[in-house]
Amino acid sequence: MGNAANLGMDWFRNCPGGIQRSPMDPRQSITAEGVSALQGAVRRIERLPALDGLSGRIGRVLGPVSNGRAGRALRGDWLGHSLHPPMTDIALGCWLGASLLDVLAGETSERAATTLVGAGLVSAIPTVLSGAAEWPSLQDRSSRRVAVVHAVGNAAVIACYTTSWLLRRSGRGKAGMAWGLAGGTLGLLTGYLGGHLAFGRRVGVGERWTGAPDHQTDGIDADRTAADGEKRY
Repeated sequence: MGNAANLGMDWFRNCPGGIQRSPMDPRQSITAEGVSALQGAVRRIERLPALDGLSGRIGRVLGPVSNGRAGRALRGDWLGHSLHPPMTDIALGCWLGASLLDVLAGETSERAATTLVGAGLVSAIPTVLSGAAEWPSLQDRSSRRVAVVHAVGNAAVIACYTTSWLLRRSGRGKAGMAWGLAGGTLGLLTGYLGGHLAFGRRVGVGERWTGAPDHQTDGIDADRTAADGEKRY
């Protein structure tokens, strides 16, 4: 009976319109390896105790930012959810636009690109503050370690774009373009870490509302507790 069933399945796979198993596309394998490499890098960061000291110092500095009415505003209680993710889109959008102008239009769009870099730097101020206000929501060491690298990396991104803006303003457009591209490349990596914190570690997720106690969001603690008990990789 078993042999008959196997023969039947073989016929069904080979007949027209039957189940076809095609070999894996090599491009899919490369993509999977790339994602695994990124996950492995993040996993190593999560397990790096050397970051704990810096995490504690950053936490002491950023703690006051999350207090009181200003802290609630920066966390996004008035918005209904975290303010930080949409704020990052403004700065990154300006900087990405500048890089596109650099690559596609070159020196003919230098003035517009310089304006976009400057606008990104201005919008980075509330973006950094809204991210700092989220620090108390980092309840586990793994998340804090990733957040440390995310914060330090973003400081380097801002430094790159500040240098780019100054060079552009002084007439050294090509050098400014190079620094901008370096900042954009680094920003992709720090953005990946931010996405991991939000979607992988579930930091800062959940509904928020005006008048809630400090550092409280709807459903976050329960979700984080459940997620920490699961295998992440």
